[in-house]
Amino acid sequence: MADIIERHMGQAFYRLAPVLQRVHSGNIRLEGRVEVRHGGGLARLICKLFRFPPEGQNLPLRVDCRHSPDTMHWQRFFGGHEMVSHFHLSGRWIREKLGPLRFRFVAREQEGGLRYDFQHTALFFLPIPQFLGPQIDAYEYAKDGRYHFQVEVKMLFVGPVIAYGGVCDLQAL
Repeated sequence: MADIIERHMGQAFYRLAPVLQRVHSGNIRLEGRVEVRHGGGLARLICKLFRFPPEGQNLPLRVDCRHSPDTMHWQRFFGGHEMVSHFHLSGRWIREKLGPLRFRFVAREQEGGLRYDFQHTALFFLPIPQFLGPQIDAYEYAKDGRYHFQVEVKMLFVGPVIAYGGVCDLQAL
């Protein structure tokens, strides 16, 4: 049976680069390097409050990924700092739980890559108006057979909050 991203995307899943298809199937591990940047002032407080990874360049990154037809579990280790997301299908949406934050998004294929279109954010179960919530730009792509990713988070009145991205190699678990 197809795993969560394949079920969510349907035939568009097969237009993803082969490495992205493998990253989102079964139980896998990604290992590589990442750069993490925080914004200033209030952004740094938000990063600390929500236990986002610390800033750094060329940090080791390990991501253990478990996919099933209805769920996905990503356990990330940024140089030893753990960040865990739980995902599940909900109608035409994927819902992510990251600590007290809840996100709703759609995954779509873009030129062989994977882009996430975030539509809704909640703190615990309290909805945050879209204009006040985080604006998240997240995408994954393949280059030279390797997995690349970039995530940027901005907020009104705060500016850049956190950005991280890097390159990883895929391993079976």
